[in-house]
Amino acid sequence: MSDSNRAILVVSIGERTFRNRTLNTMRSYADRIGADLLIEREISIPFTLQLKCKLMRFKRKKIECYLQKMLSLYKALEKFDRVLLLDDSCLVSHTAPDIFEQVPRNQIGAFPESERADFRSYNYDKKFILKNKKININEYYNTGVLLVSKHQREIFSPRNLSKNLELFKSKYPDQAYFSYISAIEKTNVNKLHDEWNFMPVFDYSNDSNRQLTELPNDHLRLVRQKHIIHVTGYYKKRDKIIEQINLALYNDQNVRNSLRPR
Repeated sequence: MSDSNRAILVVSIGERTFRNRTLNTMRSYADRIGADLLIEREISIPFTLQLKCKLMRFKRKKIECYLQKMLSLYKALEKFDRVLLLDDSCLVSHTAPDIFEQVPRNQIGAFPESERADFRSYNYDKKFILKNKKININEYYNTGVLLVSKHQREIFSPRNLSKNLELFKSKYPDQAYFSYISAIEKTNVNKLHDEWNFMPVFDYSNDSNRQLTELPNDHLRLVRQKHIIHVTGYYKKRDKIIEQINLALYNDQNVRNSLRPR
């Protein structure tokens, strides 16, 4: 039985060949901790926000997907007290504890990507935000895993998104937006350990790694120790990496039986 005050939210737009694998792990987790699972394939964008996007002439295609991700939280928090947003490329381990019990209600749970020296996104967006908003941010968060409460809902409102739409011109649109808003509003963020948002990227300096179809064994051992594994678009063969991680996390037959495809 689910606790109707809590939900796990996934926004999955377009053709995603890996979707069934990742969603099955999330569904199993939601059942185990007593939360609803919400799967959004499309979120309506208010007309005025759509019009503003067209007028701004974004270079990046499908910028609406990033807006829909933020708007999905605004929509879900109208009904639920607490919502865990997961990228559709996340896999949840069958041993993961209840994340809702790890983060106080008055805080947003997010992984501080700014503490990962090997990730390029923080330095890029730090400069981008300084140029566009004249503010120097010290903290930068990955939005692949976000735990948010109802009283924080306004952060993701169409009004706030519209006021800061230029941030969606970043290479990492929703992360630039959330990190900026968190800074100016002095949002109380609970810094999640990387076990809650582990991104298996081990060497950005060598782009040949992007072609990998499976992770090295030593990295796979790390994956097995984590609660949520977030396979980012860094990998061109992401579906193969997800398949490998799924097998590593659920290699026992009894555990695999707990994954209920729908």
